[in-house]
Amino acid sequence: MLNTIIAVHPDTVFGLHLGRGDDASRDMANGGYGEYARELFARTRAQRPLPEYDDERSGDFAPLAEVPRDKLVVLGLIATKWPRQESEVEVKARVAEAARYVAMDRLALSTQCGFASMAKGNSIGFDKQEGKLGLVAGIARTLWQGKYTV
Repeated sequence: MLNTIIAVHPDTVFGLHLGRGDDASRDMANGGYGEYARELFARTRAQRPLPEYDDERSGDFAPLAEVPRDKLVVLGLIATKWPRQESEVEVKARVAEAARYVAMDRLALSTQCGFASMAKGNSIGFDKQEGKLGLVAGIARTLWQGKYTV
């Protein structure tokens, strides 16, 4: 169904969020992308897969090797479920790890999901949300405007 919608909108860039689900800061599913990566990444016409990789429940980055070269992967590395602030060093290290499977010019950075998957939202205040979004913007400027200095 998604591919049909994408086909009739050739001038629109589509993203496909690949999440594990959260509800009130609780995980809803676990498991890596490995067993279905090849089929999923090849079959979807969405140009921007957005896989969550904010913690160990999403597995390693090896499945990203299956992403076709015409797609840009948006790495969901910043958790939106809890207030712990990731460090710039740790996020850059994770981007470098992902870059072993997908070239830097085909990577982007994001939060793992929105800050409210459900109406109630997650247990994280606005100040922490703002800090996490600032971290994404700062790292993205450093890595991609500075031409891939991981």
